[in-house]
Amino acid sequence: MIGLVVVTVVLTGCVGWGTDGPADANTTGDDSGNLEEQQESNGSDGSATDERNDSETETTDADGDDSPEEDGTSSPDDTTPDESEDSTDSTSENDGSEDGRDDTGTESDYSSETGTDDDASNDSSNEESTDRNSDEEQETHTLTVYAGEAYAVEGVDITLERHSDGATTTRTTDENGRVDFTVIDGEYTVSGTDPNGDSDSAEVTVDGENVARHLLLAPENPEVYDVSLTVTDARTGEPIEGAILEGEGDRHPNTGDQLLQVRTGADGTGTEEAYEGTYDGDLRADGYESQTVEVTVEEGTELTYEMEPESESGSGNATASLAAPA
Repeated sequence: MIGLVVVTVVLTGCVGWGTDGPADANTTGDDSGNLEEQQESNGSDGSATDERNDSETETTDADGDDSPEEDGTSSPDDTTPDESEDSTDSTSENDGSEDGRDDTGTESDYSSETGTDDDASNDSSNEESTDRNSDEEQETHTLTVYAGEAYAVEGVDITLERHSDGATTTRTTDENGRVDFTVIDGEYTVSGTDPNGDSDSAEVTVDGENVARHLLLAPENPEVYDVSLTVTDARTGEPIEGAILEGEGDRHPNTGDQLLQVRTGADGTGTEEAYEGTYDGDLRADGYESQTVEVTVEEGTELTYEMEPESESGSGNATASLAAPA
């Protein structure tokens, strides 16, 4: 019985505490105050959240995309795509500049043009080398030119001109009046001028063999000098009138046979012109022995002879003496 009473009392007290007890009242009051503070705080937070949501909505509407609002910080996801794009662009640019390709992998015009120019230059060099080697490999022949026909003319300049390109070369004839040129097949002109100013030329075709040509040139004309002759009687010293000196010298291509003839007058002297050179001849006069003579004609030549009257013994010999001009 006593236990029943105790249980009843306990239950009654618990019910009172749950509804109107002091502790519950205080607790409820405190909780109420705290709840109001939390609601105010939540309201403030809600307003901030609403403002952020409105700002994000405006940003989304302005940009036309769902990009998050930039707040000064970047997440790895935000920066990775940009860095990846920059890296890709940089790699593409470097690759294009190094191997002559653009951003699409296509070779650039500069690289292509440079290669074309190099190829053209190489082709041109190859063609020039081929032409040069072709000229060097052509068979050569000897073109011989003689200055003069019957007589060799030494010291004449002979010019060879090639018709294909106008190239010329000049050489001088030797003591035999000859000069040789090494040539390839083609058309040529050879020309020369002798010491007298007379010129001659000839057209020459070289076709697989050596060729020789003569030019009608002559050596320098001989000089002409006065020859003075004096003839006297070997016994009396009297001048001999009508003495004749005649001689024949070397044949000259320009003048032909060189002849010398001088006749003395009443004073036993005579003067005539003659070409320079050496003459073989004789000296004659009526009543005197003829003489064989050798005469060298040069500048200032003076000839003096003494003749013996004829005798039964035959003819004598005489030698011309040369005297330098005063």
